[in-house]
Amino acid sequence: MVAVLQTSARAFPDLATVPLASSLAKTDEARQLIKVGIQNAAAFARPLALPPGPPKDRVLLLDPATAEELERMVAEAFALEPTLLAKLKDVLYK
Repeated sequence: MVAVLQTSARAFPDLATVPLASSLAKTDEARQLIKVGIQNAAAFARPLALPPGPPKDRVLLLDPATAEELERMVAEAFALEPTLLAKLKDVLYK
């Protein structure tokens, strides 16, 4: 398999030469749609649960989003302008 695009917010170290979707967006609106509709949504789509007391180095391997980051992402979604929200719905639900 050959990766041609990363939809994550940060590039994976092993894929340093593969461009981020947000870097290819031609407008601020497109970057915002990618951020809220793909990147932020992915953080919620991968919930992790671990037993009490796992070693910190193993937890960090999973690159978890913090509660503060998740709160910011929710706020960003609710702050979308109505026209941008309509475009996002159109893209995601068609």
